Amino acid sequence: MVFKPVGVDENGKFPTRVEETLSATIDTQIDASPTVAGKLSKNGGAFIGVDGRRYGVVAGTVRSIDGTSWVTIEDASHRSQNVDTVTIDATGIFINYPALNAKRVVSFVAGVDETLAINGFSCGSSVALTNARIELHHYKSVADYVSYSGSAWTSTGGVFTSPNFTAGVLTLSHASVGIGSLANSGSGGSVTPRGGAARAVFSAAGSAVTHQNTKIEFYDNAGTLLTAPTTDMKFFLERSSSSPLRVPPAEVHEGRYTNSNIWFMGIFELND
Repeated sequence: MVFKPVGVDENGKFPTRVEETLSATIDTQIDASPTVAGKLSKNGGAFIGVDGRRYGVVAGTVRSIDGTSWVTIEDASHRSQNVDTVTIDATGIFINYPALNAKRVVSFVAGVDETLAINGFSCGSSVALTNARIELHHYKSVADYVSYSGSAWTSTGGVFTSPNFTAGVLTLSHASVGIGSLANSGSGGSVTPRGGAARAVFSAAGSAVTHQNTKIEFYDNAGTLLTAPTTDMKFFLERSSSSPLRVPPAEVHEGRYTNSNIWFMGIFELND
């Protein structure tokens, strides 16, 4: 036995008169210029709150292709709402919406997507009645245990690569903890030897610590530099940005982070 709702014909549809009635009922809740609480605008514009005030939404997603500019994504799957233009300067991305005619800011949130998040980015906003400024910040850390087996260097988690031990200096490569023009700004870290008679420290050699390379030296208990690798050479290494860095928008683009973007949504009370 097949269950059939009351009023539905043999084809599973409501009679035409019922469909017309439902359509008319829904349409009364949607208005091009709503003046009644709870009604939404047909064109995605203002809506009325329970307090009778008019509100508008600014929303969308933005990305940069080559760093020269940021734009809203407008395609078959994405569209922005009430965004007039998007501009940038050295410190932020500006979502501009003067045509909204906002009276008060209710709320505005912005967030990086999964691509930027996994690469150490976060963002925050400063919001005015005609624009919102989104600022990007970057913090990233890499860490692993490194040791010499007697024949080869090993990074347990594969974090540190291309080991090269020359004249007492071990050079390791790793993912960048910086970004673009800020690559070597505020990068830091720590090295902790694990037992044995070889004390691991950051090298005194030039450029010993960069955003994607680290040089380590080893000393015995008498303070003598060890120039040949031994199995006593084992240590924990951590490299990171010393603190979150403010990142110029021009440094974050598709050329570096494919399919990356920032989502945003704001609600504003509108002028009458």
